[in-house]
Amino acid sequence: MGVKRMLVLLLIVLKETRPTAAQGCSCASTSCNCNFVGLTRVPQDLPTTINYLYLNGNSITALSPSDFSRYRNLERLFLASCEISMINTGTFYNLTSLRNLYLDSNQLTNLEANVFEGLGFLETVALGSNQLSSLPADIFEGLGALLSIFLQNNQLSSLPAGIFEGLEKLNRLHLQENQLTSLPADISGLGNLQELYLQLNQLTSLPTFEGFGNLGKLRIDQNQLSTLPADIFPVLASVSDGGVYSVLDISNNPWQCDCNMLPFKRLMNGSYDFESEIICAGPDRPANLTGKSLLNDVNPEDMCEETTTVPSTATSKPAASCTLSSFWTTCVNKRFWRRASCRGRFCSKCRRKFRKVCPDKSTRWGSCRREFTKNCT
Repeated sequence: MGVKRMLVLLLIVLKETRPTAAQGCSCASTSCNCNFVGLTRVPQDLPTTINYLYLNGNSITALSPSDFSRYRNLERLFLASCEISMINTGTFYNLTSLRNLYLDSNQLTNLEANVFEGLGFLETVALGSNQLSSLPADIFEGLGALLSIFLQNNQLSSLPAGIFEGLEKLNRLHLQENQLTSLPADISGLGNLQELYLQLNQLTSLPTFEGFGNLGKLRIDQNQLSTLPADIFPVLASVSDGGVYSVLDISNNPWQCDCNMLPFKRLMNGSYDFESEIICAGPDRPANLTGKSLLNDVNPEDMCEETTTVPSTATSKPAASCTLSSFWTTCVNKRFWRRASCRGRFCSKCRRKFRKVCPDKSTRWGSCRREFTKNCT
Protein backbone atom coordinates (compact mmCIF):
# COMPACT_ATOMS: atom_id res chain seq x y z
CA MET A 1 0.00 0.00 0.00
CA GLY A 2 2.90 2.32 0.73
CA VAL A 3 4.33 1.95 -2.79
CA LYS A 4 0.93 2.54 -4.39
CA ARG A 5 0.41 5.65 -2.30
CA MET A 6 3.84 6.95 -3.29
CA LEU A 7 3.02 6.46 -6.99
CA VAL A 8 -0.23 8.39 -6.63
CA LEU A 9 1.58 11.26 -4.91
CA LEU A 10 4.23 11.27 -7.64
CA LEU A 11 1.57 11.53 -10.36
CA ILE A 12 -0.04 14.44 -8.56
CA VAL A 13 3.29 16.26 -8.28
CA LEU A 14 4.09 15.67 -11.95
CA LYS A 15 0.68 16.97 -13.01
CA GLU A 16 1.12 20.14 -10.96
CA THR A 17 4.61 20.79 -12.37
CA ARG A 18 3.81 20.43 -16.07
CA PRO A 19 5.69 22.77 -18.47
CA THR A 20 4.77 26.37 -17.79
CA ALA A 21 3.90 27.10 -21.47
CA ALA A 22 0.34 25.87 -21.14
CA GLN A 23 -0.30 27.17 -17.65
CA GLY A 24 -3.18 29.61 -17.84
CA CYS A 25 -4.63 28.06 -21.01
CA SER A 26 -8.10 26.59 -20.87
CA CYS A 27 -9.02 23.91 -23.39
CA ALA A 28 -12.28 22.37 -24.50
CA SER A 29 -12.85 19.59 -27.00
CA THR A 30 -12.09 21.70 -30.10
CA SER A 31 -10.39 24.86 -28.82
CA CYS A 32 -7.78 26.27 -26.48
CA ASN A 33 -7.92 29.77 -25.03
CA CYS A 34 -4.45 31.07 -24.18
CA ASN A 35 -5.26 34.79 -24.42
CA PHE A 36 -3.26 37.18 -22.24
CA VAL A 37 -1.42 34.58 -20.16
CA GLY A 38 2.12 35.89 -20.64
CA LEU A 39 3.35 33.37 -23.21
CA THR A 40 6.65 34.05 -24.99
CA ARG A 41 6.28 31.16 -27.42
CA VAL A 42 3.54 28.92 -28.80
CA PRO A 43 2.83 26.16 -26.24
CA GLN A 44 3.58 22.65 -27.46
CA ASP A 45 1.59 20.62 -24.92
CA LEU A 46 -1.94 21.45 -26.05
CA PRO A 47 -4.28 18.82 -27.55
CA THR A 48 -3.14 18.23 -31.13
CA THR A 49 -6.72 17.85 -32.40
CA ILE A 50 -7.92 21.39 -31.61
CA ASN A 51 -9.53 23.47 -34.36
CA TYR A 52 -9.38 26.90 -32.70
CA LEU A 53 -6.35 28.38 -30.94
CA TYR A 54 -6.50 31.76 -29.20
CA LEU A 55 -3.11 33.32 -28.44
CA ASN A 56 -4.02 37.01 -28.41
CA GLY A 57 -2.24 39.43 -26.11
CA ASN A 58 0.94 37.49 -25.41
CA SER A 59 4.61 38.29 -26.13
CA ILE A 60 5.40 35.87 -28.95
CA THR A 61 7.79 38.05 -30.95
CA ALA A 62 8.66 35.53 -33.69
CA LEU A 63 6.92 32.60 -35.39
CA SER A 64 8.57 29.54 -36.96
CA PRO A 65 7.37 26.29 -38.64
CA SER A 66 7.89 24.23 -35.48
CA ASP A 67 5.35 26.35 -33.59
CA PHE A 68 2.32 24.86 -35.34
CA SER A 69 3.54 21.58 -36.80
CA ARG A 70 1.66 19.69 -34.05
CA TYR A 71 -1.65 21.44 -34.66
CA ARG A 72 -2.54 20.50 -38.23
CA ASN A 73 -6.29 20.56 -37.64
CA LEU A 74 -6.41 24.28 -36.91
CA GLU A 75 -9.17 26.19 -38.69
CA ARG A 76 -8.87 29.48 -36.80
CA LEU A 77 -5.68 30.95 -35.38
CA PHE A 78 -5.72 34.15 -33.34
CA LEU A 79 -2.38 35.95 -32.87
CA ALA A 80 -3.43 39.57 -32.41
CA SER A 81 -1.44 41.90 -30.12
CA CYS A 82 1.44 39.49 -29.62
CA GLU A 83 4.34 41.85 -30.44
CA ILE A 84 5.18 39.68 -33.47
CA SER A 85 7.89 41.25 -35.63
CA MET A 86 9.01 38.21 -37.65
CA ILE A 87 7.27 35.33 -39.40
CA ASN A 88 9.76 32.80 -40.72
CA THR A 89 9.28 31.01 -44.03
CA GLY A 90 7.03 27.96 -43.81
CA THR A 91 5.45 28.93 -40.49
CA PHE A 92 1.90 28.11 -41.64
CA TYR A 93 2.77 25.55 -44.33
CA ASN A 94 1.24 22.52 -42.57
CA LEU A 95 -2.00 24.28 -41.60
CA THR A 96 -3.86 23.16 -44.70
CA SER A 97 -7.27 23.39 -42.98
CA LEU A 98 -6.82 26.96 -41.77
CA ARG A 99 -9.72 29.27 -42.65
CA ASN A 100 -9.07 32.37 -40.53
CA LEU A 101 -5.72 33.92 -39.57
CA TYR A 102 -5.57 36.98 -37.34
CA LEU A 103 -2.23 38.81 -37.12
CA ASP A 104 -3.50 42.31 -36.45
CA SER A 105 -2.00 44.76 -33.96
CA ASN A 106 1.53 43.40 -34.07
CA GLN A 107 4.89 44.89 -35.10
CA LEU A 108 5.27 43.47 -38.60
CA THR A 109 7.24 45.72 -40.96
CA ASN A 110 7.52 43.33 -43.93
CA LEU A 111 6.30 39.94 -45.11
CA GLU A 112 7.94 37.35 -47.35
CA ALA A 113 6.19 36.53 -50.62
CA ASN A 114 5.55 32.92 -49.55
CA VAL A 115 4.46 33.66 -46.00
CA PHE A 116 0.98 32.19 -46.66
CA GLU A 117 2.14 29.28 -48.79
CA GLY A 118 0.04 26.15 -48.29
CA LEU A 119 -3.04 28.00 -47.04
CA GLY A 120 -5.22 27.20 -50.03
CA PHE A 121 -8.43 27.25 -47.98
CA LEU A 122 -7.74 30.51 -46.16
CA GLU A 123 -10.80 32.79 -46.17
CA THR A 124 -9.78 35.64 -43.85
CA VAL A 125 -6.39 37.24 -43.26
CA ALA A 126 -6.17 40.14 -40.81
CA LEU A 127 -3.01 42.25 -40.93
CA GLY A 128 -4.37 45.57 -39.71
CA SER A 129 -2.55 47.86 -37.29
CA ASN A 130 0.97 46.73 -38.10
CA GLN A 131 3.85 48.71 -39.61
CA LEU A 132 3.79 47.34 -43.15
CA SER A 133 5.15 49.80 -45.71
CA SER A 134 5.04 47.49 -48.75
CA LEU A 135 3.80 44.07 -49.84
CA PRO A 136 5.14 41.56 -52.40
CA ALA A 137 3.11 41.35 -55.60
CA ASP A 138 2.52 37.62 -55.15
CA ILE A 139 1.80 37.58 -51.42
CA PHE A 140 -1.77 36.34 -52.02
CA GLU A 141 -0.87 33.92 -54.82
CA GLY A 142 -2.60 30.58 -54.40
CA LEU A 143 -5.16 32.00 -51.97
CA GLY A 144 -8.14 31.85 -54.30
CA ALA A 145 -10.54 31.09 -51.45
CA LEU A 146 -9.92 34.45 -49.73
CA LEU A 147 -13.09 36.33 -48.82
CA SER A 148 -11.67 39.06 -46.56
CA ILE A 149 -8.39 41.00 -46.42
CA PHE A 150 -7.77 43.51 -43.64
CA LEU A 151 -4.78 45.82 -44.13
CA GLN A 152 -6.03 48.96 -42.39
CA ASN A 153 -3.82 51.23 -40.30
CA ASN A 154 -0.46 50.36 -41.81
CA GLN A 155 2.09 52.49 -43.67
CA LEU A 156 1.39 51.36 -47.23
CA SER A 157 2.10 54.05 -49.82
CA SER A 158 1.45 51.84 -52.86
CA LEU A 159 0.31 48.37 -53.84
CA PRO A 160 2.08 46.40 -56.59
CA ALA A 161 0.36 45.58 -59.86
CA GLY A 162 -1.19 42.13 -59.84
CA ILE A 163 -1.50 41.82 -56.07
CA PHE A 164 -5.22 41.03 -56.33
CA GLU A 165 -5.02 38.65 -59.30
CA GLY A 166 -6.81 35.36 -58.69
CA LEU A 167 -8.92 36.68 -55.82
CA GLU A 168 -12.26 36.56 -57.61
CA LYS A 169 -14.10 35.49 -54.45
CA LEU A 170 -12.92 38.43 -52.35
CA ASN A 171 -15.84 40.39 -50.89
CA ARG A 172 -14.21 42.54 -48.17
CA LEU A 173 -11.11 44.70 -48.61
CA HIS A 174 -10.06 47.16 -45.91
CA LEU A 175 -7.23 49.53 -46.89
CA GLN A 176 -8.18 52.57 -44.82
CA GLU A 177 -5.69 54.60 -42.78
CA ASN A 178 -2.65 54.04 -44.95
CA GLN A 179 -0.69 56.41 -47.20
CA LEU A 180 -1.91 55.16 -50.58
CA THR A 181 -1.81 57.65 -53.45
CA SER A 182 -3.23 55.28 -56.08
CA LEU A 183 -4.64 51.77 -56.49
CA PRO A 184 -3.52 48.98 -58.84
CA ALA A 185 -5.68 48.59 -61.93
CA ASP A 186 -6.42 44.93 -61.17
CA ILE A 187 -8.57 45.97 -58.21
CA SER A 188 -11.30 46.49 -60.81
CA GLY A 189 -11.33 42.73 -61.39
CA LEU A 190 -12.74 42.06 -57.92
CA GLY A 191 -16.29 41.67 -59.18
CA ASN A 192 -17.61 40.09 -55.98
CA LEU A 193 -16.38 42.89 -53.74
CA GLN A 194 -19.11 44.03 -51.36
CA GLU A 195 -17.10 46.14 -48.93
CA LEU A 196 -14.26 48.51 -49.92
CA TYR A 197 -12.82 50.90 -47.35
CA LEU A 198 -10.29 53.43 -48.66
CA GLN A 199 -10.79 56.39 -46.33
CA LEU A 200 -7.95 58.29 -44.69
CA ASN A 201 -5.40 57.72 -47.43
CA GLN A 202 -3.77 60.13 -49.90
CA LEU A 203 -5.55 58.93 -53.05
CA THR A 204 -5.45 61.40 -55.93
CA SER A 205 -7.21 59.17 -58.47
CA LEU A 206 -9.38 56.08 -58.68
CA PRO A 207 -9.33 53.17 -61.15
CA THR A 208 -12.44 52.35 -63.11
CA PHE A 209 -15.15 50.95 -60.86
CA GLU A 210 -17.17 49.43 -63.70
CA GLY A 211 -16.88 45.88 -62.38
CA PHE A 212 -18.06 46.71 -58.86
CA GLY A 213 -21.70 45.82 -59.31
CA ASN A 214 -22.00 44.15 -55.91
CA LEU A 215 -20.64 46.91 -53.70
CA GLY A 216 -22.76 47.69 -50.66
CA LYS A 217 -20.18 49.59 -48.60
CA LEU A 218 -17.73 52.11 -50.07
CA ARG A 219 -15.71 54.78 -48.31
CA ILE A 220 -13.36 57.10 -50.21
CA ASP A 221 -13.68 60.04 -47.83
CA GLN A 222 -10.72 62.02 -46.47
CA ASN A 223 -8.41 61.51 -49.42
CA GLN A 224 -6.91 63.92 -51.98
CA LEU A 225 -9.38 63.26 -54.79
CA SER A 226 -10.02 66.28 -57.00
CA THR A 227 -12.42 64.83 -59.57
CA LEU A 228 -14.79 61.94 -60.19
CA PRO A 229 -15.17 60.30 -63.62
CA ALA A 230 -18.66 59.95 -65.01
CA ASP A 231 -18.45 56.15 -65.06
CA ILE A 232 -18.30 55.99 -61.27
CA PHE A 233 -21.72 57.66 -60.89
CA PRO A 234 -23.80 54.49 -61.45
CA VAL A 235 -21.60 52.63 -58.95
CA LEU A 236 -22.16 55.31 -56.31
CA ALA A 237 -25.86 55.34 -57.09
CA SER A 238 -26.07 51.57 -56.72
CA VAL A 239 -24.34 51.65 -53.32
CA SER A 240 -26.59 54.50 -52.22
CA ASP A 241 -29.65 52.44 -53.14
CA GLY A 242 -28.38 49.45 -51.17
CA GLY A 243 -30.74 49.87 -48.25
CA VAL A 244 -30.32 50.32 -44.52
CA TYR A 245 -27.03 48.40 -44.33
CA SER A 246 -25.30 50.26 -47.15
CA VAL A 247 -22.40 52.60 -46.40
CA LEU A 248 -21.23 55.35 -48.76
CA ASP A 249 -18.99 58.30 -47.92
CA ILE A 250 -17.15 60.48 -50.45
CA SER A 251 -16.83 63.60 -48.30
CA ASN A 252 -13.79 65.66 -47.31
CA ASN A 253 -11.89 65.59 -50.57
CA PRO A 254 -10.47 68.68 -52.33
CA TRP A 255 -12.91 68.54 -55.24
CA GLN A 256 -12.06 70.76 -58.22
CA CYS A 257 -15.35 71.70 -59.85
CA ASP A 258 -13.84 72.32 -63.29
CA CYS A 259 -14.19 70.86 -66.78
CA ASN A 260 -12.98 67.46 -65.63
CA MET A 261 -15.87 67.22 -63.19
CA LEU A 262 -18.44 68.47 -65.68
CA PRO A 263 -19.54 65.05 -67.05
CA PHE A 264 -20.19 63.90 -63.47
CA LYS A 265 -22.06 67.12 -62.70
CA ARG A 266 -24.39 66.59 -65.65
CA LEU A 267 -25.50 63.26 -64.17
CA MET A 268 -26.46 64.83 -60.82
CA ASN A 269 -30.11 65.58 -60.09
CA GLY A 270 -30.29 65.41 -56.29
CA SER A 271 -31.66 61.88 -56.10
CA TYR A 272 -28.80 60.59 -53.92
CA ASP A 273 -27.34 61.75 -50.63
CA PHE A 274 -23.75 61.50 -51.84
CA GLU A 275 -24.34 64.30 -54.35
CA SER A 276 -24.57 66.82 -51.53
CA GLU A 277 -21.20 65.68 -50.11
CA ILE A 278 -19.23 67.28 -52.94
CA ILE A 279 -18.09 70.70 -51.77
CA CYS A 280 -15.81 72.51 -54.21
CA ALA A 281 -12.27 73.36 -53.15
CA GLY A 282 -11.83 75.29 -56.39
CA PRO A 283 -11.27 76.56 -59.00
CA ASP A 284 -11.47 80.33 -58.64
CA ARG A 285 -12.07 80.94 -62.35
CA PRO A 286 -14.04 81.37 -64.53
CA ALA A 287 -16.13 81.66 -61.35
CA ASN A 288 -15.03 81.38 -57.75
CA LEU A 289 -16.51 78.03 -56.74
CA THR A 290 -14.55 77.46 -53.53
CA GLY A 291 -16.82 76.31 -50.71
CA LYS A 292 -19.85 75.85 -52.94
CA SER A 293 -21.98 72.73 -53.27
CA LEU A 294 -21.53 71.16 -56.69
CA LEU A 295 -25.13 69.99 -56.60
CA ASN A 296 -26.87 73.13 -55.39
CA ASP A 297 -24.63 76.12 -56.11
CA VAL A 298 -22.72 75.40 -59.32
CA ASN A 299 -24.02 75.72 -62.87
CA PRO A 300 -22.34 73.79 -65.69
CA GLU A 301 -21.42 77.01 -67.48
CA ASP A 302 -19.46 78.09 -64.40
CA MET A 303 -17.12 75.12 -64.64
CA CYS A 304 -15.36 75.78 -67.95
CA GLU A 305 -13.97 78.86 -69.62
CA GLU A 306 -15.26 79.78 -73.04
CA THR A 307 -12.78 78.90 -75.80
CA THR A 308 -12.45 79.92 -79.42
CA THR A 309 -12.90 77.19 -82.00
CA VAL A 310 -9.76 76.67 -84.06
CA PRO A 311 -10.15 74.81 -87.37
CA SER A 312 -8.44 71.44 -87.17
CA THR A 313 -5.81 70.36 -89.66
CA ALA A 314 -4.30 67.04 -90.52
CA THR A 315 -1.12 67.82 -88.61
CA SER A 316 -2.47 69.85 -85.71
CA LYS A 317 -3.73 68.66 -82.35
CA PRO A 318 -7.50 68.71 -81.76
CA ALA A 319 -8.96 72.18 -81.62
CA ALA A 320 -9.33 73.88 -78.26
CA SER A 321 -13.10 73.35 -78.46
CA CYS A 322 -12.56 69.57 -78.50
CA THR A 323 -12.33 69.30 -74.77
CA LEU A 324 -14.55 68.03 -72.04
CA SER A 325 -16.36 71.37 -72.21
CA SER A 326 -17.45 70.92 -75.81
CA PHE A 327 -17.21 67.57 -77.54
CA TRP A 328 -17.74 65.50 -74.38
CA THR A 329 -20.62 67.50 -72.98
CA THR A 330 -22.33 68.17 -76.32
CA CYS A 331 -21.91 64.76 -77.89
CA VAL A 332 -20.36 62.01 -75.82
CA ASN A 333 -22.23 62.66 -72.59
CA LYS A 334 -25.48 62.59 -74.58
CA ARG A 335 -24.52 59.17 -75.97
CA PHE A 336 -22.64 60.00 -79.17
CA TRP A 337 -24.31 57.43 -81.37
CA ARG A 338 -27.78 58.80 -80.65
CA ARG A 339 -27.22 62.36 -81.88
CA ALA A 340 -27.05 63.13 -85.58
CA SER A 341 -25.45 66.52 -84.87
CA CYS A 342 -22.41 64.74 -83.49
CA ARG A 343 -21.78 63.00 -86.77
CA GLY A 344 -21.03 66.22 -88.58
CA ARG A 345 -17.79 68.19 -88.71
CA PHE A 346 -17.87 69.20 -85.08
CA CYS A 347 -14.51 68.26 -83.54
CA SER A 348 -13.91 65.94 -86.45
CA LYS A 349 -10.58 64.55 -85.31
CA CYS A 350 -11.90 63.64 -81.88
CA ARG A 351 -15.10 62.35 -83.42
CA ARG A 352 -13.33 59.95 -85.80
CA LYS A 353 -11.11 58.45 -83.13
CA PHE A 354 -13.91 58.16 -80.64
CA ARG A 355 -16.29 56.62 -83.15
CA LYS A 356 -13.70 54.04 -84.16
CA VAL A 357 -13.46 52.72 -80.61
CA CYS A 358 -17.10 53.27 -79.64
CA PRO A 359 -19.16 52.40 -82.71
CA ASP A 360 -22.40 51.71 -80.88
CA LYS A 361 -24.05 51.68 -77.50
CA SER A 362 -22.88 48.13 -76.75
CA THR A 363 -19.32 49.35 -76.17
CA ARG A 364 -18.32 49.65 -72.52
CA TRP A 365 -18.73 53.26 -71.51
CA GLY A 366 -15.50 53.42 -69.53
CA SER A 367 -13.52 52.33 -72.61
CA CYS A 368 -15.16 55.09 -74.65
CA ARG A 369 -14.35 57.73 -72.09
CA ARG A 370 -10.72 56.64 -71.77
CA GLU A 371 -10.29 56.76 -75.55
CA PHE A 372 -11.76 60.25 -75.70
CA THR A 373 -9.55 61.47 -72.86
CA LYS A 374 -6.45 60.00 -74.47
CA ASN A 375 -7.04 61.56 -77.87
CA CYS A 376 -8.89 64.80 -77.19
CA THR A 377 -7.55 66.39 -74.03
